[in-house]
Amino acid sequence: MYKTIPAFFLLSIAFSHGKAQSVVYDPAQDMNAPVLAFREPVYDFGTIRQGENVKHDYVFTNTGKSPLVISDARSSCGCLVPSWPKEPIPPGKSGIVSLYFNPSGKIGPQAKQVTVTSNNRNGTVILTIKGKVEALPAAESPFPPGSVSPAKSKAVGPSETGAAEMRFEKTTIDFGTITQPGIPIS
Repeated sequence: MYKTIPAFFLLSIAFSHGKAQSVVYDPAQDMNAPVLAFREPVYDFGTIRQGENVKHDYVFTNTGKSPLVISDARSSCGCLVPSWPKEPIPPGKSGIVSLYFNPSGKIGPQAKQVTVTSNNRNGTVILTIKGKVEALPAAESPFPPGSVSPAKSKAVGPSETGAAEMRFEKTTIDFGTITQPGIPIS
């Protein structure tokens, strides 16, 4: 008898421990969760020339029953910068996610994406911006050969860090003599 009680006691502890796991909130199972509904998740800007930046506003509505909070929007490329509302969007109300596309250094068909993360019942949402970028003809370029050209550089649009990457046709630049309050620097 003494042997069956400890065995039963150990088994009951083992089974109760397995049931004591924490419950994770799953918005897909919550019928009152917000629903992020975009009117137009794909935007085709047509054909543009290098140097012609594109901005598009993606309008959405919270068709759910509780406030929608967009926590992040990540782009697939440094040439595409998203901005989104930081405040909760009440049920039935609309908001805008804006995408800024900088085609510098891009030629030909382009398709870039932004993944929008929120407390949306349907999970993440992907927004796409696409179109064709034509090279700027050399005759129309305001930059002489060997200078910095938007067609030869890649820059990030309005970003939080303000960082940009640039590529040059030349690998060296002669700045002459640089001084610091009258002291030559070599």
